[in-house]
Amino acid sequence: MYFLFKVKYIDHPALDYVTLDRMFTIKDISEDSFNELLNQLLWAYDNRNDEYKDSLIDRVILCYKIIPLEWVKENPAKNLAFISELGTSKNVENLFQSFDLPCNMDYESWGEVVYNKNDFLIIEDNLKKVIYKITKHYSKVKIFDNTTIELINQNTNKTIITFKDSIFNNNINIFQRFIDHYNHEYFYQDNKLICKIIEKKLNIMQPIKQDKKIINKFITLDIETMVQNNVHIPFCLSYYDGIKTYSFYLTDFKDSDQMLQSAIESLLKPKYSGYNIYIHNLSKFDGVFLFKFLSIFKSNKFNTQLTPINRSGNIINWKLNFSSVNSKRQLKYFINFRDSLLMFPEQSLDKLAIYFLPVALN
Repeated sequence: MYFLFKVKYIDHPALDYVTLDRMFTIKDISEDSFNELLNQLLWAYDNRNDEYKDSLIDRVILCYKIIPLEWVKENPAKNLAFISELGTSKNVENLFQSFDLPCNMDYESWGEVVYNKNDFLIIEDNLKKVIYKITKHYSKVKIFDNTTIELINQNTNKTIITFKDSIFNNNINIFQRFIDHYNHEYFYQDNKLICKIIEKKLNIMQPIKQDKKIINKFITLDIETMVQNNVHIPFCLSYYDGIKTYSFYLTDFKDSDQMLQSAIESLLKPKYSGYNIYIHNLSKFDGVFLFKFLSIFKSNKFNTQLTPINRSGNIINWKLNFSSVNSKRQLKYFINFRDSLLMFPEQSLDKLAIYFLPVALN
């Protein structure tokens, strides 16, 4: 079985549901396995920083998943036989989440020194149940610099995180700690954290290739609503495909859902495949009705699949793939829903009509 520990805190501004440790596995249901699981939970909690320990806990949540027996790997024996095999652990699990790490480079003060030879230290902290494997490199000022440390769970003998310590700008009072894998940097002075740098990856949209031809395959659509009991109810949907206008009124249907169903089904035609359907203010108004409807769209005539692309609260594109239920090529066709207000920001439909038509409309 796979196990994952989570903790729910009470009224904490930053902590809510917190995962305490990596995924843990056991292969049988027994008292020994339960004790091993409990020890793992206590170890994970003990090695959190004070913010986690000083906050009130509402509940401890144990998530689990039953897996085939062949997926479970034996936990390594708890011994120090690896001392003779100096090197980096192969089964590295870089899971740095607010572990209570020492805030200095005086490594021999971190616990009991069990090995010290050829610029290599092994420190045991039996209180936290961790082992530090420290590879030292001397700087010009004869202190440890560019030091690599592996934090190892004493119970499982597995590496939790690796990090590097370096003197900052040759100032022995300030050192930099770099957490591998997560690209976290911490700066300490006089045993206190003075700066923390975290590199964030942003999912920036990539530019699309410019179309060489102008495509006039588009439809304009609008939804009108009325307010009943402080709730907006769609009562009319109309669209224009460049040739003809189609309108759907609430009075012709049982309710607004049935009206929207009929209107959407009328758009799911092979001749409209590849069309862009422009709706003014889709992001802030019409999309509220359409997304709820399209995301759970059910029809005995069509199979559909919605792929939305949103950014910063705006609808960039909603792609609706469709095909008839009897079609051999599933989801062969598609239409796109887009917000025309993003193309003409701060412009109402009334103003656009005046700009593009020589004679004002009544």
